[in-house]
Amino acid sequence: MDDYLAQALDIARAQATVRTMTAEEITAFALKLSQAIKAIAEGADPTAEPAPLPCDPKSSIRQETIVCLICGKKFKMLTKTHLASHGLTPSEYKAKFGLKPDVNLVCKSTLKQQRERMERMQPWKLRKS
Repeated sequence: MDDYLAQALDIARAQATVRTMTAEEITAFALKLSQAIKAIAEGADPTAEPAPLPCDPKSSIRQETIVCLICGKKFKMLTKTHLASHGLTPSEYKAKFGLKPDVNLVCKSTLKQQRERMERMQPWKLRKS
């Protein structure tokens, strides 16, 4: 069992002996407390609110830009390198913000240019069998 959760359960158990608590209250209290203990152990402020997202994940892919939902910067394309600077892979980024796995992390105009270029080049016809 996680040390933070074990500590939180000890505190929740002590709290439950002092006042009447329902099972849901005990569970929620222990979970919130274990997260706070973990945050303190990692040097973070447990009372700090999570930073709000710069925009809605579904509207982050725009015509001329794509907005990084972590730092709020605008790009033509979210690269693996940029996402690695946040400690994420493209698939983890998509999962974290509820984007579909097959979504391209590219603005709409760049994606359109790439498609047009591929249609002109027609690499499927150049392939030798």
